[in-house]
Amino acid sequence: MSAYRMSRARRAAVVACVSVVAATGVVGLRPFDAPVPRALADVGAEAAGSGSSESAASSDLAGLVDATDASNGAALTTVPGAAAVDSTRFEDVRDAVVARSEPVDLSSLSYADAYRTLWLRIEDGRDLLERLRGELSDATAAFELARVELTTAARHQDRADVESVRSGHDLDDAARDLYMTGSTGVDAAFQALSGSPEDVLASIDSVRYVTSAGDSETLDFERAAAEAARMQDATAVARSWVEAKRAARESVQESLTTVREQVAADRESLNALIATASAGTEVGPDGCATSVPAGTVPEGVDIQYLCRTAVNDAATPQAQLAVQWALIHLGAPYACEGVGRLNDWVFDCSSYVSRAYAEGAGLNTAGADWAPTTRNMLPWGGASLDAHYEVIDPQDLAPGDLVLYDTCTDEEKDEGECDYRHVVMYLGEQAPGMGPLMAHTNACGEVSRVVPFTGTDASNFLGARRVVASKKELKATGLWEKTDGDDSGGDDAKAAGTAGAVEIAPGKPEDAVA
Repeated sequence: MSAYRMSRARRAAVVACVSVVAATGVVGLRPFDAPVPRALADVGAEAAGSGSSESAASSDLAGLVDATDASNGAALTTVPGAAAVDSTRFEDVRDAVVARSEPVDLSSLSYADAYRTLWLRIEDGRDLLERLRGELSDATAAFELARVELTTAARHQDRADVESVRSGHDLDDAARDLYMTGSTGVDAAFQALSGSPEDVLASIDSVRYVTSAGDSETLDFERAAAEAARMQDATAVARSWVEAKRAARESVQESLTTVREQVAADRESLNALIATASAGTEVGPDGCATSVPAGTVPEGVDIQYLCRTAVNDAATPQAQLAVQWALIHLGAPYACEGVGRLNDWVFDCSSYVSRAYAEGAGLNTAGADWAPTTRNMLPWGGASLDAHYEVIDPQDLAPGDLVLYDTCTDEEKDEGECDYRHVVMYLGEQAPGMGPLMAHTNACGEVSRVVPFTGTDASNFLGARRVVASKKELKATGLWEKTDGDDSGGDDAKAAGTAGAVEIAPGKPEDAVA
């Protein structure tokens, strides 16, 4: 064997000897594996498939790596956020998703209650979808951050591995120099290497000689080896973090898809329920409803008897027709925030009563593309009173008359945020001793229904109105009667079966809100 090859073999043996002693704790080094391929190799497929997300993160990655590189060579001993691997952050959302997966039994519910149940379920689903979108955004951001941290950890590990190899070469050179000077301590170390582990331990003084003779190189090698081991740990933690964040993101995405499908199915069920209700209303030859959706009238109230009684007691022919129309349209969904208030089977409180007189009695109280609000019935908020709504004494209430209530809270009034009032249609008493009733629609998730009359002595009572026709409208319906000496149908003419007639300009009120 040539002198050069002999020198190389002995140098390698010295390095192996030092490593063995380090593993036993004599020198204080931590054991570590040989350098491995770049840590990002395990996630290479992810990077290839990440598309724009990877590109978008590249500039942030560069900045983070540069900042880390410039931190005085500080070791990356842990990954920020690694403790969140077992986070239960999304548990409450998952619980809500699981709760929604339970089937809803509507068979025992009335139409009105079933509608409310489905509507609330849809609203809950919409809120949950909004939360899940936020959670998905956060989970995606956490996943991208984890990938950046993994890249940083892997880069530090590569650097530490290179430094470990370089310092090992330096120690190798130091051992060669000791050998070339004929150190007996090194010879003893070589002899120990050819024996059993006990021989190595028995020759520990010889190894200590090597480490003391090459003091600077040994310390550098010790630091580099320890740093390489720490970087391997950091990279392993970062990789676990990436996988945990990937799983969290996939879980949220799966939940999002599930809830979206549930909401779509609930909407279909609600639409089918509404279609059944609107088609299920039956009308008798006298124009009164003979059957209405379940839950839209109080228990024990006969809808046909109620309609006939209200029609008989109504103050005007128009009120009679409006009452019939209102009772035929029980079960229609409430128009939340006014959305859809002009649809065939959707109303808010003011479009419900105004359309009853427009579509049921032929008055100009609403049109195809507009309907007044309570501003035009009180009036309030700077609006002018629509002449169709005649102020009457509460004691004169008759079926078909309208009653208005203040539904604003004191807080809303103080903050100037109250922009609504409530209007109902009075129906009178259904039968002696049962108390008066009213028809109205008043809240999201509710439907138009008959309920006990709130009364005119309530603290939030605002006033009573009777809907009256103009002379032109009465003439159009043949209800205008001439008095003696009046050939033109002037002001001294009278309206048959009405409390009086006033001139009302046809068309949409200027400040009506559609």
